[in-house]
Amino acid sequence: MVVDRTVSRWRDGRWESGGETLADYRAAHAYVLLGEGGSGKTTAFCSEADGAEHLYVTARRFIRPNSLECRGRTLFIDGLDEQRARGGDPCEPLDKVLGRIEQLGRPHFRLSCREESWLGGGDLRELSSVTNDGEVHLLRLDPLSRDGARKILVSVGIEEPNDFLWNASERGLEAFLQNPFLLKLLAKAVHPRSAGSEPWPDTQLATFERACRILAREPNREHRDARDGTPFPDEELVIATGRLCAIALLSDKLGWSRRGLGDEGHPPLSDAGAPQNVLKFALDTKLFTGSAETGRSPRHRRIAEFLAAKYLDKRILTGLPATRVLALMAGGDGMVAPDLHGVSAWLATMNREARAPLIDMDPVGVAFGGDAGRLGCHEVKRLLAGLESQLGYRWIAPSWASLDSMLAGPAKDILWARLRDSDRSQGRQQLVGLLLRGLTPLAGSDAGWAHSPRASAAEARDPLLAVVRDDTWQDWVRHRAVRALIHMLGAEPDDPRVLLRLLRELSDGRVRGDDRDELRGELLAHLYPGHIGPNEIWDYMPSRTVPRGKGASFWTRDLAENSSPEQVKGLLEALMVRAKELMFALAQHELEVVPFRVLGRALDLFGDEADVAQLYEWFKLVEADRERTGLVPAHCNNVVLRSRHASEQKRIYEWLGERREVQLALLLEGLERNASAPTDRSLHLSLGMKFLADGAPPGFRKWCLQRAVEMVKTRPRASTELRWWATMQHEPWGQPLDDDEIAATIRSSPRLRNWNDGRLAERAREADEMARRRESPPYSTLREQRDRYVASVCEQLVTLEAGEGPPKMLHELARVYVNGLEAGGPERARADLGLRLGSDRHVMAAVVRGFRRLVGRTDLPTMEDIVQLHERRRMSWYALPFLAGLAEDEQAEVDVFERLDEAGLRRALAFYFL
Repeated sequence: MVVDRTVSRWRDGRWESGGETLADYRAAHAYVLLGEGGSGKTTAFCSEADGAEHLYVTARRFIRPNSLECRGRTLFIDGLDEQRARGGDPCEPLDKVLGRIEQLGRPHFRLSCREESWLGGGDLRELSSVTNDGEVHLLRLDPLSRDGARKILVSVGIEEPNDFLWNASERGLEAFLQNPFLLKLLAKAVHPRSAGSEPWPDTQLATFERACRILAREPNREHRDARDGTPFPDEELVIATGRLCAIALLSDKLGWSRRGLGDEGHPPLSDAGAPQNVLKFALDTKLFTGSAETGRSPRHRRIAEFLAAKYLDKRILTGLPATRVLALMAGGDGMVAPDLHGVSAWLATMNREARAPLIDMDPVGVAFGGDAGRLGCHEVKRLLAGLESQLGYRWIAPSWASLDSMLAGPAKDILWARLRDSDRSQGRQQLVGLLLRGLTPLAGSDAGWAHSPRASAAEARDPLLAVVRDDTWQDWVRHRAVRALIHMLGAEPDDPRVLLRLLRELSDGRVRGDDRDELRGELLAHLYPGHIGPNEIWDYMPSRTVPRGKGASFWTRDLAENSSPEQVKGLLEALMVRAKELMFALAQHELEVVPFRVLGRALDLFGDEADVAQLYEWFKLVEADRERTGLVPAHCNNVVLRSRHASEQKRIYEWLGERREVQLALLLEGLERNASAPTDRSLHLSLGMKFLADGAPPGFRKWCLQRAVEMVKTRPRASTELRWWATMQHEPWGQPLDDDEIAATIRSSPRLRNWNDGRLAERAREADEMARRRESPPYSTLREQRDRYVASVCEQLVTLEAGEGPPKMLHELARVYVNGLEAGGPERARADLGLRLGSDRHVMAAVVRGFRRLVGRTDLPTMEDIVQLHERRRMSWYALPFLAGLAEDEQAEVDVFERLDEAGLRRALAFYFL
């Protein structure tokens, strides 16, 4: 069963998930896919590698000289971690992969690896050296979603998947639900036809025990012909399979040969000793996969590790000294060998004699690889101390890891003690973060999972609140604490009161917020709309930082999506009442998509019920963008808009396009409301572009002239504008009406006949003048306006080139540049500025030089001045020219740290961040 899986991408030092799949990266030259064992990396690769132009190959086979036809194909190289697990220099397997890729002419490739075996930036740099563009995307398979888990359960015969998920969560088996392999293993352990009437296992150890026992009873169909002997008791079979797995893992073999001499990876079964009959029978069960001819290997490495540990536990209990077993597992440094971490974790879970030394030798493996919930109080303290010491100098826990199994026991009390003391070392912060994640083990993967808390709300509330309020904890630790607090309080009666008080403390500054505003985002997502209504929510707008993560997703996604129709109406009304204040603040914090989404949802929900006047009021939230076709938030002229939100604008324009009568009625409403506006002939931009975008409905020009005839007496200003729209040169609206059609339409109106006579006479005079001057046909008014603007710039060109000139003009020019920079980089910025300046390269180059010279001025606002302006929600005229100058310096490879003194650097920081 293959289910759709999403991936996160490593960007700017963080994992970011936008719902992308591997299919979204098919055009990439290279990517690396990380994930834990059994998470589905191989399945995902096999699914993507479908087709003759692709080749799936294991890393083990790829790095060996072979006759595989690899050239001209996209390579899916699976299992770098399995080669690294063999010990030795961990860089060597990657070097061999790189050598083969070079040898094959640098084809497109994809590489999979367990997350704990990935060496980070060094690996990425090495892989970048064999790509043509130097870019390798680092991806991570997201945890299995609730819907994906449900599909897998149905495929393996679970009739009530929701009940299954609830039961697993109640027993603390969440780790099994996020991983396809473990989920199937759990289903095997509790399926009625397999487990009979046995109750659900409560621990990971019990789950593996039962699943392996069931698998040991079931033969592989393809192995039936090779079976000999009689059935054996389950326990004897499990121990026999454990023996085979232990010998293979300790000797770095893949498995066993059922027949013959085998090969390097699959030695003959006779090497495993006696009695051969039970070993042959064990090899034929579903605990192994493969064929008698090619060799058989454990079905999954985690099963092999568990069974090997079970065998070693049995040997220790029957007299083999634990010190001998530990010596076999140790590497040259006395620690557990890299490829035996899983075995050591399970052995520590099972065997008391080996537990303490294994905790010292391999705290990471014991904490995350087995079932640490079985450890006693002193053992947990010892384990956490060892883990903290390793976390103090490097992050050694995989990103999916948590210590949730331990929190069912003494680790919970240890956590509260760690939260109360004053240690804020790196190791302590990392350890506390892992423990906090254990309180919400599925947080971040699927908010819909059920979960039984590991602690009561009463004992968790005060220590978790203390962490959130204490900014000596790192932001990410405080974020986990607030998630745990929300989860622990659950449906407690004082839940809203406690969380609302914390939210107010964050909003008014009594508790310091985090740099990404994720703390408030988490609280808002939980409290809205049940405890904070649509009218109040705007009081919790970001004030100082640009939100990211949950802080941004609440405003840009949750707010509109989680609101009922009545709540959407309330959001819209409150936004309209406070539009001037809120729209500016939203755009300042890069949340200008919010009004688009609220407006778009309101139109979908009840736009058809609203009259034209009401719709027009809603549309006051947006206005036409004068620089490119589209919409921008209203009241934001002095704010750089960093994105255009094409999908939201498309939604609004599609709604209008499906209601042509409403669209045209809104235009008439706008003309009526602008009857007293100056006659500068710009309403075709402010109104036309706002409601029509870059096109007009069929027959629009004729409709304009017909309405002009109807309104010539009652609404003369609207009539004047409409006749202009019917005849002006404006490419998005198609060709103007021709003279004959104009004459036929206005023949019943003496006033418009007089207007048309004057229009024709004026055009004739202009044609004569143009002919006399031997110039091209008349320019449109828009061109004339641009020419006048370019002329005004030229009048100030000397001062502008010096980095001086009128501040407002500098701001206007820089706004065009910076918008282009955000949309497409420096080339787009210069191109947009050139268009604004009539494609005069000389003028454009002079203005750009002026931006760069302005950066060096010492009379610009100081950092303190800029902060004060920001607090008053104002912006310096010099902010955008300064940023444009910095961008041009970067293109010229000028080091800003060498160019600017301390005051200049402080000014640069203030302009950039505020």
